[in-house]
Amino acid sequence: MSRAAEALEILSLASAQTAEKRWKDALDDSIKHVLLVVANNPRKSMRLILARPDVRRAISEPFADAGAETVVAIRQAWQSQAGDAEIDATDLEALIRDARRNATVMPRVMASILRTTSDRSTLAKSLRVLADDYTRRAGFGVHYASQRARNLRLEAKAPPGSKKQWWGPPWANQCAFCAGSHGTVVDLGKDFPLTAGGVTLKPYGGALPAPPAHPRCRCRLRIIKP
Repeated sequence: MSRAAEALEILSLASAQTAEKRWKDALDDSIKHVLLVVANNPRKSMRLILARPDVRRAISEPFADAGAETVVAIRQAWQSQAGDAEIDATDLEALIRDARRNATVMPRVMASILRTTSDRSTLAKSLRVLADDYTRRAGFGVHYASQRARNLRLEAKAPPGSKKQWWGPPWANQCAFCAGSHGTVVDLGKDFPLTAGGVTLKPYGGALPAPPAHPRCRCRLRIIKP
């Protein structure tokens, strides 16, 4: 990997971690406020708690801001790798839609957990599991935008007759799927197999045109020239 490519890779991972932290902070603030209100109102129903203006703000406003910042990070990550190459931006628009959807769905999911959790002692754990999931989604969106734009640029500039190869850095802590995919070669425009290393993947978008396979995946796409 060239120094320029390595620098972009580091920038991509840093941007993904920043997005994760932004979502984590938003979730921590929201959950902290909700749990405090619940603890201070042990006799109130969840319906009444959810009707409080401060609770409604706590489970909506932080995610609107985090979602908007994630969209900006996704656009920047995409452009940093796309450069001046003319590539299909369909995946970029899908990532942006997903980031915005996460920001609007999150308050509804939190409200659903609050309404349906009968044992209040388990409420914190349920909300933390939700927080971890959405935090990973934000980071993956930024990282995927960077890698997808890079891969599309590489394919667009590859000479006719080229193929593409899944490459896992030997220093990376690879999962079973990525270790099994390492070295796999397919034609340009084709997808990589969804089963490798004894694992069947359900990738973002339903297909696997190139790495990353999962959040924080360090695998790369290599072009094999004829």
